[in-house]
Amino acid sequence: MGPEGDSSKTGDTFFFESPAAVTAREEFVKPRSRVFVIGGPATGKTMLARHLVTATAPEPVLLVAGAVRSVEDVLSAVEAALLSLPDRPVIVDGYDGLIGWEDARLLDRLLGVTARSRLLITASRPLPALSGLFTLVSFGPWHRDLVAAAIWERAGRLRLTESPAALAELLRRFEVDSPLAALGAMDSLAAGGLAAAESWLRTEAARAEPELTLVRNSDGRIAVTRVVRMPETHFPDALTAVPLVTLGRRGRAWAKEISELEVLINDPSVREHDLQAFFEANPQFLSGVDYDRVVPHPVLTRDEGGPLIPDFMLEVTGGAADVLDLKLPTARLVTGSRDRRRFGRVVQDALAQVREYGAYFDLPANRQRVAERYGLQAYRPQLTVVIGRSSTSDDPLHLRRLWSEIPPRSRIMTYDELLERVKRLERMRWF
Repeated sequence: MGPEGDSSKTGDTFFFESPAAVTAREEFVKPRSRVFVIGGPATGKTMLARHLVTATAPEPVLLVAGAVRSVEDVLSAVEAALLSLPDRPVIVDGYDGLIGWEDARLLDRLLGVTARSRLLITASRPLPALSGLFTLVSFGPWHRDLVAAAIWERAGRLRLTESPAALAELLRRFEVDSPLAALGAMDSLAAGGLAAAESWLRTEAARAEPELTLVRNSDGRIAVTRVVRMPETHFPDALTAVPLVTLGRRGRAWAKEISELEVLINDPSVREHDLQAFFEANPQFLSGVDYDRVVPHPVLTRDEGGPLIPDFMLEVTGGAADVLDLKLPTARLVTGSRDRRRFGRVVQDALAQVREYGAYFDLPANRQRVAERYGLQAYRPQLTVVIGRSSTSDDPLHLRRLWSEIPPRSRIMTYDELLERVKRLERMRWF
């Protein structure tokens, strides 16, 4: 590999590292290192964190914002994990997405807890009191030359049955100067020869430029693969991979749809039907990078009583499925006096409702019905309720206590959190 990056290879996939990622990795392997990776969305911070989990011994503790809610939660998890292995490395991905991330005292506690181990933190914003405590590594966007380097690295691993020079001449004849379009031709050449590559270049799909996605395969490695594939092109690793970051997308922006969602959740007279219709028309807002398919209003038939009908079921990459229900953004999440805050009645009812959905899938016969009707495999699904707005007046510690009382596998997401996730996903689609 040239000076623009490095790659570590496993089977038919590879993990491509930008120069900044190489620096971060080399610093992280040093004893008792303290590495802080800062960069905007879609710059490879999470990709690096996940790669280090599979490439570091002993395997690091990986804590991701969203899976944990606060720095206090991180501290508890790290303390428990290091009891038996005090020098086990620790990685915290998305630190500035945690409650309490600006509290320098909590950062000091984290440094103390990990005193005998290595620590890597990623964030999109600088942390307090960084000077002298961390090796700072800045991640920038994947510019076209870096994307091109990753693509050509992958292309070099394809078993081409015809001369690469013939492909180069074909690319010159079609005036292809985009590495993204070139990848489509390379894949087609590997699958069906020069005629297939020429057919690819003659299609509108080639002119629109195929998407590239950084993916995590079943073995945990990161690879660059193509989302838009010609019918004659087939890569099993791409079909089973979990997408992380889309590169070079040429789709239409979501600004109009995001604006429509903001209008809906700010409308005091909005109805659940309005929200249902919006998300049915824009399923990508629910699927994100976590799900492949969104099924609206699946009918869960029962032997006794009427059917259960959740608002959505979301199919996870790999076949499993989760449940999501929509409630009104006007619902009050928390009620009660200052010292006795509790979930509002609407929230309690919503959690009880999704728990009933979850119990439905405890019975094998019910799971079989859903599998036959919708092709969904659902056992112990995650149960999400989208409801209410994020609070700026409640004490974060009180909210954390309430959140800890939510039943297992259940989750509350506010419309503000959903909107922010959509905006973050939209930023990830563009460079």
